Amino acid sequence: MTLDPYRLLGLAFASSDLLLELDDYGRITFVAGAEHGVLGSDLVPLTGVMLLDLFAPSERERLHGFLLGLADGGRHGPIVLAPASDPERPVSLSARRLAENANRICCALTQAPPLPRFETGPVSVAPFAIPPSAQPAPAPQPAPVTPAPSVLADLPPDLVPPPVVEAPPPPPVEPVDPAVRTTISENTRAMHRALARAEALAAAVSQRRFEFAFQPVVRLADDTVHHHEVLARFENGADPLQMIRTAQAFDLMEELDHAVVEQAVRRLASDTPTLRLAVKVTGRTLCDEAYPQHVERLLKRHESARGRLIFEMVESKTIGDMVLANRHAQALRGMGSLVCLGDFGAGADSMAHLQRLQLDLAKIDGRYVRELTGGREEAALVRHLVQAFSELGLRTVAAMVENVGVEEAARHAGVDFAQGYLYGQPSARPTTPETRKAAPVAPPLLRLA
Repeated sequence: MTLDPYRLLGLAFASSDLLLELDDYGRITFVAGAEHGVLGSDLVPLTGVMLLDLFAPSERERLHGFLLGLADGGRHGPIVLAPASDPERPVSLSARRLAENANRICCALTQAPPLPRFETGPVSVAPFAIPPSAQPAPAPQPAPVTPAPSVLADLPPDLVPPPVVEAPPPPPVEPVDPAVRTTISENTRAMHRALARAEALAAAVSQRRFEFAFQPVVRLADDTVHHHEVLARFENGADPLQMIRTAQAFDLMEELDHAVVEQAVRRLASDTPTLRLAVKVTGRTLCDEAYPQHVERLLKRHESARGRLIFEMVESKTIGDMVLANRHAQALRGMGSLVCLGDFGAGADSMAHLQRLQLDLAKIDGRYVRELTGGREEAALVRHLVQAFSELGLRTVAAMVENVGVEEAARHAGVDFAQGYLYGQPSARPTTPETRKAAPVAPPLLRLA
């Protein structure tokens, strides 16, 4: 059985803040987690650093003995150690050695409760003379004690209990079943791959090492491109869905949201003034005050991009404070941007979000759009949704429009905009009227892939 590496990582980080891997010399070969927050060390990155060097000199002999005592498959700890950078912020460390992992040592560290502190100082005693009459009398000396004769000496031999015999040593530990070792080895490798992807993604986001793919969104009234949705594409042809899943698992979505809007504003500032771009923003990021502030700073530096941004809110279930999310949405609208609720109908809370958020657009989830030609019920549902949106002052976008039949049904239902492979796959350049006319339509099997 191979477990999901993200589940393993979640379990690991549920009980620890920092994961380390050591070679046989005690040198750190792999790091995941809050390295600076736990150890407070200036030796960041920690890869290549000796673990002993991270702790106070008085702790190193104890830590060295702790590591030497690790047998294959054995788990030791936790022990509490004082870091060299801040001895008053102790760290709890547990470790395990596995032969299947090249005999490396895996360590889990977490912040331990602070050590108790006691205030000490000189104690001053005022001079005080004891009068002779109050002097205590000397204590009487105890009489010498004669050992009592052994009770056992007076017993007949048949009543004397046998001498105490030490218990035999415990039986040796049973070897780990080969199937279990194989499972552990597979899960360890899967976790390493997931951690490596997370490390690569974090570096790519922080260094802005990603490109955009542009997918057109067409106005159905006149069949013209209204704007483009931007989709992040990473190096070496990495699977975009896998990268997004990694970002979600390792809490990198907020950093990615900030990086994407930054690159989008720069693209708008350098491109034709008719270009409009839609960027995705998660509900959690929208609740962060830093996001609208970041957007405002970007637009002040690139005024030509103002009024050409559309924010599509996704993962609305991560909204922790609806009032705060609406306040930030209005701040973005006040900067001249449109705000869209993405994938309406994908979650049970979609209607509640529309009631509590003042927005401009709603994107109808593709599973409803694709069924527009499948029966009267689906078409009637979309028509009623569009009518409700219109009464709320919202324009609508149909997602995943794959063929002309669905396009005609969406137009008949009153949908304002459409997006899907019928109008073009995501490409490295925005679609122009000329390139759209020349672009071949993907065959049905490709469009449904």
